[in-house]
Amino acid sequence: MQLRAPAAILAGTVLAVLLLRLTFVRSDADSHLARRTWAGHPAVLTTTTMREVGLAAAAGANPSAATLQQLQSLVNKAPLSPEPFLVEGALAEKRGDLTRANQLYREARRRDPRSVAAHYLLTDLYLRTGCTEDGFRELAELSRLVPTATIQLAPAIAKFSHASGAADQLRRMFRSNSQLEQPVLAVLAQDPANADLILSVATETRTASGPAPAWQETLLDGMVTRGQYPKAFAVWSRLVGSNNTKGRGLFNPSFQPNNDPPPFNWSFSATDAGVAEPENGGLRILFYGRENARLAKQTLLLAPGRYRLAMQVTMDSGDARALGWSIQCLPSKTKILDLPLSRTGGSGTAADEFEVPAQACAAQQIELDGASEDSPATVDVRIGPLTLQRTGA
Repeated sequence: MQLRAPAAILAGTVLAVLLLRLTFVRSDADSHLARRTWAGHPAVLTTTTMREVGLAAAAGANPSAATLQQLQSLVNKAPLSPEPFLVEGALAEKRGDLTRANQLYREARRRDPRSVAAHYLLTDLYLRTGCTEDGFRELAELSRLVPTATIQLAPAIAKFSHASGAADQLRRMFRSNSQLEQPVLAVLAQDPANADLILSVATETRTASGPAPAWQETLLDGMVTRGQYPKAFAVWSRLVGSNNTKGRGLFNPSFQPNNDPPPFNWSFSATDAGVAEPENGGLRILFYGRENARLAKQTLLLAPGRYRLAMQVTMDSGDARALGWSIQCLPSKTKILDLPLSRTGGSGTAADEFEVPAQACAAQQIELDGASEDSPATVDVRIGPLTLQRTGA
């Protein structure tokens, strides 16, 4: 194979990532030592030459004439080596000759079926040209060769996940390489429009132990931010295995530990400002008073009407007046309840009524907040189970 001089700069191509991340990049010291020891050996020539090509691509420059001469020498000394075909294929792709690039990449793969670079470039080319099935087949092989490296491809996989036949390919890929599933779903979850796709390809949405996957909260929060409250709750219900799709009332009012994700379950804070955590059927709060803090929150879907929120408050130390519950409408952010844990600072029952209006209050957010004080003092308080009852239309 006679290598042609590049017609365009290699910056921005996958070649830079390919050569610097997925193949054998050695340090300058190693490269120089290898050259001094046996510069003409095919293995040394391969490593040093491909490193120089990769560095040139990463810097947005053409490979030097000397580097191209080394590549031609490699073709002559190691005719079965896949690397020259990969470089020539990348140059053909840069020129827009995708048919030639495909041929060269497949030839490189034929010469070395375990070539990570060949599978990577073929994956990228197939997916970008609409050959979804071929692309995911290459990706599956790539994931078997280098399971952790394929995580870098998650954005590319997500980009092509809506192509015809992609959902079936994704399901098969996730079953064969579970390490790839969470990064891909995390990318997809950044767009709430992908909710149905995610639910159709995720191999498991319910977590028996440990926290729910991060993509679940990302997806649901995005849907709530966009005002898609009923659909967000329907997705959440499916994720947690609940038959309730209407979302009336407060979820988990006794603060029992579970793995169900927010926003329709509790989200608790643990920061330098304070900590809230479930304990013995209630909620224990340590608030240090140095700065404002949101210690717990949950999204609700209450129908218009009057409600009463009540709880038992038990003080261990400090003054509970720095802490209080609030409820605000979504999306208007209008506050409809402001309930201090204690109006005297001590133990007792905290309760108040509020009204959910019929307009601009499709959803609500209940929050437990702490307000900073001029003379900060630690508050240690326990809240018994909450009760939220409707008292009128």
